[in-house]
Amino acid sequence: MNDLISVIVPIYNAEDYLEQCLISILEQSYDRLEVILIDDGSTDSSAEICEKFLRIDKNVRYFYQRNKGVSVARNRGLKMARGKYVVFVDADDFLSRRAIELLYNTRHERRLVQMCVDRVKYQKFEVGRREAEKLMLKDRFYGGASGCLLDTTIAKNLRFSKQTSFMEDTIFILRYMRRAKIRHVSVIEEADYY
Repeated sequence: MNDLISVIVPIYNAEDYLEQCLISILEQSYDRLEVILIDDGSTDSSAEICEKFLRIDKNVRYFYQRNKGVSVARNRGLKMARGKYVVFVDADDFLSRRAIELLYNTRHERRLVQMCVDRVKYQKFEVGRREAEKLMLKDRFYGGASGCLLDTTIAKNLRFSKQTSFMEDTIFILRYMRRAKIRHVSVIEEADYY
């Protein structure tokens, strides 16, 4: 486990959930992480919580911007990412302890690997790219950006759309799958994303 993974957390008024999210990231069994916190103009105590974690771990980086939306925050995080891979985690979510390690160990060329999301009912799952695209567009398969292991170089050449606030991350993932020439999408049930 030598590759650096950038974990990008877009934040907007997440004081009720943010600490649990950040603890779950910092306690990962995979320890080659940089954590990029993008505060999208929070007006609650999210900034103070981020400052606390800056003092706890030198691998945490924090950036504040005026409120411009989650897509702009994610794009800024991608611009800052230094890891070989990137994982997005929403500020009101958290990970099981081995989530990123399992993602990393399951990675394969031309395969998109994502964590099983607790609110989506499926077991370990693998499907070809075209079938995954159809299922995502019909909202029958989780197609969000959070919980996926992405190649940073490819992801940096794409952008989350600022023009839409609905399924913007699914659009990003569909574009990523084409750009990366993904052949299969795999969901690993052991890696929990809550």
